[in-house]
Amino acid sequence: MNPPSLYYDEEDLPQDSNSWEVGGDYEHQFDNGSRFKTLFIVNESENLYLRERFDIDGSQRIKNLYLSSFERNRERILRSSYTFDLFEGQALEVGVERAQTILDTSLQLGLLTGGETSDYFGGLTGSRDDNGTVEEMRYEYFAIHNWQLNSRMSVETTLLYEDSNITQTGDVYQSRDFGFFRPKVDYRFNITPALQFRGTIERDVAQLSFSDFTASAQVGGGTDDDQNELQGNPNLVQEKSWRYDANLEYRLPQDAGVINTNVFYHEIEDVIGRIDVSTSTRVLSANGNIGNAERWGMKIDSSLRLGFLGQPNMLVTAGVDLEDSSIIDPFTGEDRRLSRGGRGNTSFGLRHDIPERNMNWGFNIRNGIDGGTVFYDIDKTEEYSGDASYSGWFEMLGWGGLIYRFEARDSRYRCRLRKRYENRAVGDGGLSEIEDSCFTTGPVLAIKIRGTF
Repeated sequence: MNPPSLYYDEEDLPQDSNSWEVGGDYEHQFDNGSRFKTLFIVNESENLYLRERFDIDGSQRIKNLYLSSFERNRERILRSSYTFDLFEGQALEVGVERAQTILDTSLQLGLLTGGETSDYFGGLTGSRDDNGTVEEMRYEYFAIHNWQLNSRMSVETTLLYEDSNITQTGDVYQSRDFGFFRPKVDYRFNITPALQFRGTIERDVAQLSFSDFTASAQVGGGTDDDQNELQGNPNLVQEKSWRYDANLEYRLPQDAGVINTNVFYHEIEDVIGRIDVSTSTRVLSANGNIGNAERWGMKIDSSLRLGFLGQPNMLVTAGVDLEDSSIIDPFTGEDRRLSRGGRGNTSFGLRHDIPERNMNWGFNIRNGIDGGTVFYDIDKTEEYSGDASYSGWFEMLGWGGLIYRFEARDSRYRCRLRKRYENRAVGDGGLSEIEDSCFTTGPVLAIKIRGTF
């Protein structure tokens, strides 16, 4: 057996980000009770991410990787609507929304290969130089009809049509048009003054992440140091789903608390996940549409005032969220959960208001159900787990009419089990490595002071 080898490397990871946003709204109410309202939002953000890796050989630092990724996002939204009464107990809102979204990206990858070097690639040999712009012009035409059927029942019906054009230029040029009809029906029935039923059927179309269209670098925690960049896919289409939800809410007598139960079932089309874009020399994946899926589950949330214990200003909350899903893995053909779908979580909290002293305190506990939060890729799977998280606060109104708040949060201990494969789309995949890592961000203590000046 060969003796173990030891090597060191370092990485510099500078980032530069800036953003701004401006918005406004206007509303006018006419003498007949109808209303006109409009709003606008304009924003822009820029993010520059740089990654440089060095081999450490004694006192020498030898650069072997240069990765620069730049993104600029711009968004301009204008939405106007007019609301008026149709008949007694019925109101109609009609309107239009116009949205322009633009993403500019560039990515430069330099490697230590012995070829011609350039400062543009950090003094290394250029391996990739990708640039692109993705622009979407989207119009939404909508009508929302509210009908109070009687004193106990109401129906809200939404009819929305989305018309959009997405144009991509740069390394890839193409233009695509999309049109979606998105109806929604929301029915509410007050079975008794304390018991309410709500049922919803909705057609949903998710917005695309334009960063998936072009090559990009991995940014943030939980990334894979052995994967330099992510491939782009200009042929992505939107995820679409039919969502069925049923809600039953019961209010305890004398405002003592609430119990809310939600059961849901979602049929999802064109799910976005990892697809195979391998070349003759490299096993590669990119975000793409992998087929249809199902997701179902239930949520129970409850709150209880402890008036029966002589503490009417003390509120206890508890909840449980159970979820499951099913999709066919595009690489192995196996039936599995959605990536990062999870099994659900549990929560518990307490809030105590002390109005005679102008103070309140409380805490929250949240714990995920381990074993289902898995990310699936062509050459790896990553399963995430962790301990329960805790947070608490103490707040009071004090000197100068200011609110003083102390907050504490736990260390957020998390673990990741990563299994690497030669290629999960071939045979048994060829398991080549197992990484079991855990990390913590450390506890957080904060003092916040706020007031109105």
